[in-house]
Amino acid sequence: MAKWGEGDPRWIVEERDDATNVNNWHWSEKDASNWSKELFKDLFVNLKFETVEGNCITTKLLSTTGDATVSNRKAKLITLYDWQVKIEWKGKLKDDEDEIKGKIALDNFGDEYDIDEIDISVSTEANDQGSKLLKNIVQKYGIPIIREKISVYVNKLKEEFGRGLILPTAGKVGSSAKTNPNKSTTSSSTKTSLQPKESTLTGHKTDKSPPKNKIETMKLTMKDEFKTSAEELFMTLIDEQRVSAFMRSKSTVDAREGGRFSLLDGNISGKFLELIPHSKIVQNWRFKAWPEEHYSKVTIEITQNEDCTKLNLTQSGIPAEEIDRTREGWKRYYWQSVKETFGYGSRIY
Repeated sequence: MAKWGEGDPRWIVEERDDATNVNNWHWSEKDASNWSKELFKDLFVNLKFETVEGNCITTKLLSTTGDATVSNRKAKLITLYDWQVKIEWKGKLKDDEDEIKGKIALDNFGDEYDIDEIDISVSTEANDQGSKLLKNIVQKYGIPIIREKISVYVNKLKEEFGRGLILPTAGKVGSSAKTNPNKSTTSSSTKTSLQPKESTLTGHKTDKSPPKNKIETMKLTMKDEFKTSAEELFMTLIDEQRVSAFMRSKSTVDAREGGRFSLLDGNISGKFLELIPHSKIVQNWRFKAWPEEHYSKVTIEITQNEDCTKLNLTQSGIPAEEIDRTREGWKRYYWQSVKETFGYGSRIY
């Protein structure tokens, strides 16, 4: 047994009048949600995309749903954020006074995704030729700018909230408590890098950890028809009791944008990205057996016809070796089971 005062120094918490988290050993956390929402106004509003065909500008944030926290554990800066952001834009074609409006949606704006993996979609209020031209301008020139702004957000988040979390070690007690998280702190015997994964100055990755394994993915499309209304089919796919019924097992479904779901004892899980009543469902979706933290994107579009309701499913990001299993899962556990449970029977094709 070690003598008094000679134990492992990592477990020794020095007595401090100011209760400082010496050696950064204990967990500390800051809520960055409100700060993030204010920063989004500066980053995503008043962005201009100008071409010879027309000019567009983002005018306001329509919604910011989600949260962000920054924490420190064992001198490691941990940033967690999960957002769904909707931005309004407007524009005019050259030599045309008619104003066209639309939206930009950031659906899976979260820390588990690289910036180039975040889904950014552009839509317009109308569907005429002029609207399509301006939509193309926003997609071609606006989306790259939005991604740059997301990178700025991530860097500012680490820089702003890392100051008060990564503190001097015991050998640096006399120094300023506001330590730059991009600089290394040196004790008498070791040198510990406190640099976050992405430099707050350059945005480039600076850690020496091996890159993520690239997952080969495929895209799945399916169609089906149901002998019911669009409203009933939509509710069947998002109502917790109905989902539990056709899944034949207890399901957890929080049917709101940002809400999560867990089906078949957790074998299927994900998050709702967009819900348009009676017409569209967009989700992050995964099998439990897939690589950790890998999600596909599911888009279900529901259309009311005279004699039936049509459903179109598009699923991107499916691991290539899982494509057949996923297709059969939709047929067996979703479409066939829905028809058998609620009597919406129709031929699958």
